[in-house]
Amino acid sequence: MVLVLLNLLKVMSSYINNKLECLVVFFSIAVSSLALEFHLFNWYMELSFAGFFLLMFYAFTRNSQIKLIRIEIDIYWLLLFCFSFSGMFFSVFNIDYIYFLKFILVTLVFYVCFILYHTKKDKLLFYVFLSFSASCALISILLEIFKGSFMYWDFTFARNASIFFDPNYASAIFSTSIMLTFILINKFILKLMLGLLYLVAIIFTYSKAGVLAFVFGFCGYLYYRYSYKSIVYLVLFIILLVLCFKFIDVDISMFRVEQGANFRDEYFYLVIDYVYNQNNFFGGGYETIGKLIKNAGYANSSTHNYYLDLLIANSVLTFIFLIPIISVVIVLGIKKRSMYFPVFITLFILSNTISISIGGIGILSFIFSYSIIDILYGDSYDSKRV
Repeated sequence: MVLVLLNLLKVMSSYINNKLECLVVFFSIAVSSLALEFHLFNWYMELSFAGFFLLMFYAFTRNSQIKLIRIEIDIYWLLLFCFSFSGMFFSVFNIDYIYFLKFILVTLVFYVCFILYHTKKDKLLFYVFLSFSASCALISILLEIFKGSFMYWDFTFARNASIFFDPNYASAIFSTSIMLTFILINKFILKLMLGLLYLVAIIFTYSKAGVLAFVFGFCGYLYYRYSYKSIVYLVLFIILLVLCFKFIDVDISMFRVEQGANFRDEYFYLVIDYVYNQNNFFGGGYETIGKLIKNAGYANSSTHNYYLDLLIANSVLTFIFLIPIISVVIVLGIKKRSMYFPVFITLFILSNTISISIGGIGILSFIFSYSIIDILYGDSYDSKRV
């Protein structure tokens, strides 16, 4: 596994033109990835902002000069502006400063993603992310080998979360990483070893969200890579996944499939009742999410679904502006067989299961936003092969 990391670092080094850029990217990735861990100490927003602004510095600098790129306003940007501004308006209406800050950043986040796409500076960013997440996956496996305790890290829950506080978040990091590995790593042996490393780490988190995101993302990858012929590879993949569960010591009951499904159904009906039956079309602010769930007898502070949280906290109008954006990206991703379509599908599933947002400042949210930009403005699979 150490050799795998060394090979990954070797690949990453080929994209390093500037040591300062590399350091900025590394610290922005680490800070943005670990910001969730400091949420208990109310530092989440500050650290997320720090990581994001480091990424801005990386995106806007080229040869030590600030370089802005003009965008042409098309239907995609118009929808994003409407989504962002409607979210800001209803945040002010609900006196909700948290969502107000989030929606201020939406357009800026997408613009930074557009800069990275246009200047072809995304590869170093994602290779650094893979180096970071591969190290976390290795720690996850060592924690499993040493029964929950390795050096400075211990199991916080009965489930393996690597260096992270939440096993579901760890599985989201690993499932996103495995898709980036498939589409960015060209060396077959390195791709295979990294893929197995992430897959085992996902299984050890016992996260339904992570496994589901990986399965759908991998289906997206097979379609991107092999088109409709992918059905044969999909059958082989299912067999491989079953074998992984059989030969690795995995307690299937730890996934708590029935419990998770019941909660999600109840959250859905809870939100529908609050928004439509009680006529809360303009939302109630960020704090309403936790209060509504607590009053229903649950301990969570979120529905674990970005779209349901948005309906509760903001407004139906903001939600309506988001639907065509997601729909267009799905249609174009399928039509173009876009390179980042597997990443988008993975994070789209995660947005429905652990509330990964678009236009946010955490690392997974940032990658989600970048995948949307790449699908909207990138070339089709066939044109790349010409």
